[in-house]
Amino acid sequence: MLPEPNKFNGCLSSQCYQRRVGKQDFRVLMDRDLTSKGQDQTPCQLRQENPENATLRQKKLIQYINYCHLQGHPLFVCLRQTSYKEEIIFKANPKPCLGDILTCHWEKPLYDFEPNEYTISSLLVSFGDVIVTVEAETIEITPLAMTVRLGKASRYLRRQGQRHSSLGVTAEFAQHAFLTRGDLVDFGGRSFRVRVKLEDSSSVRWLNPEENISLRLFAREKLVFSGECRLVRSSKDRLACYLVFSPLQEQIRRLPAKNIRTPRKEIKPPLVVQFIHPLTGKKIHREILDISVSGLSLREGQEEESLLPGLVLPGVQIIYGGMISMKCAAQVIFRRKQDSLIIFGLSILDMDIRDFSTLSHLISINTDPHARVSAEVDMEELWEFLFDVDFIYPEKYQLLQGCRELLKETYHKVYRGNLPLSRHFTYEKNGSIYAHIAMLRAYERAWMIHHYAARPLENRLTGFLVLKELMIFLNGFYRLPSASMDYVLTYYRPHNRIIRRVFGGFTDEMNDLRACSQDLFSYFLFTREAAGGEGLPAYWTMRESTAGDLKRLKYFYQNISGGLLLEALSLPSDGENNSSLEAAYQEAGLMRRCRVHTLCHNGNPRAFLIVNHAEPGINLSELLNCVKVIVLEPETLSREILLKAIAGVSSAHLLSHLPVMIYPARYNELAGLPTERNYQLWVLNAAYGEPYLEYMERKVRVRLE
Repeated sequence: MLPEPNKFNGCLSSQCYQRRVGKQDFRVLMDRDLTSKGQDQTPCQLRQENPENATLRQKKLIQYINYCHLQGHPLFVCLRQTSYKEEIIFKANPKPCLGDILTCHWEKPLYDFEPNEYTISSLLVSFGDVIVTVEAETIEITPLAMTVRLGKASRYLRRQGQRHSSLGVTAEFAQHAFLTRGDLVDFGGRSFRVRVKLEDSSSVRWLNPEENISLRLFAREKLVFSGECRLVRSSKDRLACYLVFSPLQEQIRRLPAKNIRTPRKEIKPPLVVQFIHPLTGKKIHREILDISVSGLSLREGQEEESLLPGLVLPGVQIIYGGMISMKCAAQVIFRRKQDSLIIFGLSILDMDIRDFSTLSHLISINTDPHARVSAEVDMEELWEFLFDVDFIYPEKYQLLQGCRELLKETYHKVYRGNLPLSRHFTYEKNGSIYAHIAMLRAYERAWMIHHYAARPLENRLTGFLVLKELMIFLNGFYRLPSASMDYVLTYYRPHNRIIRRVFGGFTDEMNDLRACSQDLFSYFLFTREAAGGEGLPAYWTMRESTAGDLKRLKYFYQNISGGLLLEALSLPSDGENNSSLEAAYQEAGLMRRCRVHTLCHNGNPRAFLIVNHAEPGINLSELLNCVKVIVLEPETLSREILLKAIAGVSSAHLLSHLPVMIYPARYNELAGLPTERNYQLWVLNAAYGEPYLEYMERKVRVRLE
């Protein structure tokens, strides 16, 4: 229990205490007052180094005192009453010290104080985790200041578990419908001390120390900690009630357990983590032991322990080489003892895509020096690679060549501008590209995988190496709120055996359309000449889709497919446009639009035309610069009507030959339209990323670890 407040001087009752103490008790009492401003109920343990000779020379002591003066830290002075041998602790602010004479001003003037009745017993100086007990000779004591002569040597001890003072942190705790609030006074590695005002604390007696208590801490009105605790002890003074809570968990589960963990890497020289501690407001620096795209681990000594499982760290910086800085929000998820150190694991909660790519790149090149994640690409090498591997074949180039200057400008932005809308993965050696795969934010909540191509390098399967980097990236990226990734989609040709195995094989094995689905589209190139010069005939109309139209489309698609296509395309349920996606592209100096139109006969929907508009060539197959047609009644919609409808909605497109994709694919045969090729549109629900990674390891042998 706390000692009783000093009664002889009311103005000092919160600053000093009166108690008969022995030598060891006095150390503990001083440590308590140092670490928690005279209110601690559970003083930290001290360990003495070299018990036979734990002394500090006067020269070093003076350095400690001057440091305290610079930082504005007080010293603690023990006064002994000459008549009754009572000892009282006061705070005093030191003046600069040059020799063995030290002058300090009391933190609060000692009015009504009789200096002749007291002598200075000893001083207490704190420097980091060092606590120095100083024997001192009294020269002068006044109500405003004191002067002493320092001893030639002092004894010192080190903290075994440091207490950290807190400022501006609100504590809220509840147990069985009882809720109250207070202020966090200080905390250590395994305890919190909360102050509750007396007028608010009358019902604290309702707390049952044998039951768990839910504790929440708020820093600047933001929740930074929530967890189950036990009430260890409580006490009161004339102003407040003090409660000490001990957290019960040494590990929390932020996410479900994974069978496949993201690979962790020890990077040399080590990365450094830096953040402002939410409970103390002080800047913390720690070396990172190992790191992945999902989290990291670091260690603290027991004497400096300041983290605890469940604590949210909103402004973490990960620094490499003192130059590269990546920002993220993180949460402490476990605490583990290792000899005399404490290991803490942090989970990355959110991270900007640029910083996430930088982190992924650092991890990749430390694993394989040829792997690149969204690094700047030599554009001449990229174009040479795409033509050399026949990714840009003659028919595709014929589609693109009319806007080749705009195409090159777009790719310079995408591959050298570090845009938040695209990521690319390459495998390079000596400046030459041997494999490439890319992602593009295609819709509001969906990213598209595209441009997958490779060529051999020294018998390495370079295509699978970049695919592995993509999988590692996705495994950490989809969890981040800023990623806007609820779905991952891609298009592939059914005859491509390898790609069909990578994507379509998982759909077949999963056999769950809410996890992964694919829909077959027919594809042909549309020219305006094919539609003729006249508009739609009588009784046929075109309108922007209404909420009712889109509901009709949803019912049709769920009946015929049941997959994820419409959810991935983020078609608005209220008929409004996806303005946030358009704004993101516009900010990057690019263009992206998606509009839905309804083709009606006598006011009844017969087909939906989803018009995608983007920078020419941003996807080299122009699958983001196309018209997707979903035909509700293939038997009642003629070829001529559909072509005129396509002509009506495609006037803004720059391409002379516009890709058209039709679902269901059998419509082309029924209507007599040409089918140049078929595409499977594959959609993965990102929440099922873990089963997909397991499939890739098992069936495709893409090993993440």
